Amino acid sequence: MSERKRVLVTVPVNCVHRSIVELRAPQTEDAKFIETRDSIKLHGILQAPIVRPLYAQDIEYIQKNTGVVIADEDGEQYAIVDGLQRFTCAVELGMTEIDVISTDLSIEEALIIQYVANDKGIPTKPGEFAKQMIRLLSADSSRTAQSLADDLCISLNSIKTALKLKGLNDDILALVDNGMIKLSNAYSLATLPAAEHESFIARAQSEDANQFGAAVRERKSTLAKEARSGVKVEAVFVATRKRRATSEIESAIETAGNLCSSKDVKGFKKGLQYAISLDEATVTAEEEKWNLAKADKAAKAEAKKADAALKKVAKDKAAAEKKSAEEADKNPMGALSDLAGK
Repeated sequence: MSERKRVLVTVPVNCVHRSIVELRAPQTEDAKFIETRDSIKLHGILQAPIVRPLYAQDIEYIQKNTGVVIADEDGEQYAIVDGLQRFTCAVELGMTEIDVISTDLSIEEALIIQYVANDKGIPTKPGEFAKQMIRLLSADSSRTAQSLADDLCISLNSIKTALKLKGLNDDILALVDNGMIKLSNAYSLATLPAAEHESFIARAQSEDANQFGAAVRERKSTLAKEARSGVKVEAVFVATRKRRATSEIESAIETAGNLCSSKDVKGFKKGLQYAISLDEATVTAEEEKWNLAKADKAAKAEAKKADAALKKVAKDKAAAEKKSAEEADKNPMGALSDLAGK
């Protein structure tokens, strides 16, 4: 069987049929089937189904059970060997074409392939799936639980189970579900004991993944030291660093008198202006840069205009010379007025 034909082809979906022999029927109500269908809708079919030619008994079975008259179908017809669930998803999604691996397997060989394809293979462990999720979070710490679930075509519950978020209480999980707490921070928060969660909720919502992760690791280190020494380490307040929005700073410039003493207002305003590049030195430098760019642009435009004028003069001269040459070719003896003068 190893030397059998295997060709990847794109065929109309209506030229592919369920086989007279199947290991199992489509599992259309199964959660995994629904996830597979969602995945195909988003990413396409990643592994092409295997098909074989139709034989006489196939045609008789298909016409009897589906009413499809094979003789009236255009193009080569196939029966599914492996990939019935994927093929059924394609049909449900309304796909008109599908990539398949065309073989010349017999029905008996198809039975063997069906068994082997469904029985062999090394299943991926839950922990390995979880590690892959963590890698995705490392690549993009702004992901929410919902965005990751959408990309992987799995449920929010599957995300929570894989990343062990079930230890978070319902209120925190609600913040995770609606994106108020990004998934990276939720994963870090879940590594702390439940008694610590409440004091970290605000930070989980406001800090980026690196900052929050560092805070969680520091707290876990402190808890470990306490456990080893039996002495509770007194908690120390640590201010949360958070970059303010430009709109907040602009508003603070206007209301600086409410944020500092009257004698400090001028310096405070200058500091705020510097933070958003509106201090006098920066503005002056940017204006000079802008004026130089403007002058350079104008000079280039003038040079382009002058170059175009020169090209036009040269073009007109060449056209006049060409016309004169063409007229000379038509009357090599010269114009009548020229002859009269002679």
